[in-house]
Amino acid sequence: MRDKKPGSAPDTGSPSNDAGKPGHPANAKEEAPVPVEERIVYRLFRFFDFNVEPGKTYCYRVKLVALNPNYELPARLLARPTSADELFLEAKWSAPTPSVAVVAGTRLLAGGITFGEDATATPDPTVRILVRFFDFATSRRVNTLFEATRGAVLNEAGVHLEAADTGPKNKKRPGKPDKKKPVETPTIDVRTDAMVVDFFGGDDLAGKTGGKVPSHVLVVDPLGGFKTLVEADDAQTFVADLPAAQSAGGPAQPAAEQARK
Repeated sequence: MRDKKPGSAPDTGSPSNDAGKPGHPANAKEEAPVPVEERIVYRLFRFFDFNVEPGKTYCYRVKLVALNPNYELPARLLARPTSADELFLEAKWSAPTPSVAVVAGTRLLAGGITFGEDATATPDPTVRILVRFFDFATSRRVNTLFEATRGAVLNEAGVHLEAADTGPKNKKRPGKPDKKKPVETPTIDVRTDAMVVDFFGGDDLAGKTGGKVPSHVLVVDPLGGFKTLVEADDAQTFVADLPAAQSAGGPAQPAAEQARK
């Protein structure tokens, strides 16, 4: 080891000032480490179901399938030769989603109960049910009033829709309907497939003149679910929609009543 001259600075190991001169190459900058790709635990997968039916409830599971980039590659290029066997790579089925209910678009409202006047004949009482029906095919809504007995199915064919300037056009004035020709009102079939199982109410309230016990109506929907309609809960909407239901042709006869005739 060469002796240092007296008074010389200690060797700190720092780069020489001669760096960059001939025979003394400059130190290259250290390259930053390549970041490891961050693995994403969850990815968003969005899909749409255009085949749902109103009033039904659905639950979904998802399986993702991707093309295998290693399919049929030479074994010498792969760490695992078996990874070239399958054309598709399939993930596991996802956990089931929560139940998703599709709006039915139809609402049943309970009205009052009517008893037969002839006590000896013991006719079946009837309950007024107003159906607010939405037709998905035409995107139109119609209100229909039913006088239903026990066992009646709340369906009605050929219910007239409200016509707003739907008459034949005037050739001389295309923007104005021709009043000389009759206005044809379109019709739709109100089909709820709901059946009236039982109901009670309509009796006089004790100590109150003219008061009636609100009706309670038990109906079963097409999927077998039971629902109770209460006149007291539906009264405000029932009264508001009643004029439109009456203008459509008055109380309709449920399917059970039509079958008896």
